[in-house]
Amino acid sequence: MRCYVCGQGELKESRESIPYRALPGIVLDDIEVQTCSVCGERFESIPAMASLNRELAKALIRKRTRLTPEEIRFLRKSVGWSAREFAEHLRVDPSTVSRWESGKQSPSPQLDLLVRFVVQNADPMEPFDDREAGRAEPEPLAEHFQHGESWVRARTG
Repeated sequence: MRCYVCGQGELKESRESIPYRALPGIVLDDIEVQTCSVCGERFESIPAMASLNRELAKALIRKRTRLTPEEIRFLRKSVGWSAREFAEHLRVDPSTVSRWESGKQSPSPQLDLLVRFVVQNADPMEPFDDREAGRAEPEPLAEHFQHGESWVRARTG
């Protein structure tokens, strides 16, 4: 097979361990890599990318230490939200999310847990703004708890 970039070189296949660019510190093992014999361009083939990202997000949500800026960005992107949408879901200012992702500020332990909860329970197709959902105001002091596969809504007040 010819190179996709230069069109002249032959692509040589190999299997390698490669760093995962979307999440520093993660190395993917046994990935098919094609390298052009002329220009040296590399093409990495990562199968089941969506499944890989879901599993990585689950692992980050379960980790015991605080989230790093790169991990916060990865989790946000894993649910397909912009920084502004992520901020709306967390009820923080978009500049706060920017500072977390750039490492200029760390979320408090409570916000770190909230990030994990929101990502774990995210439905990117569902609007979060209560007015968009057809209610003028949010229900007072309503809390959501996950119970198995079903949702239980507890009202306090």
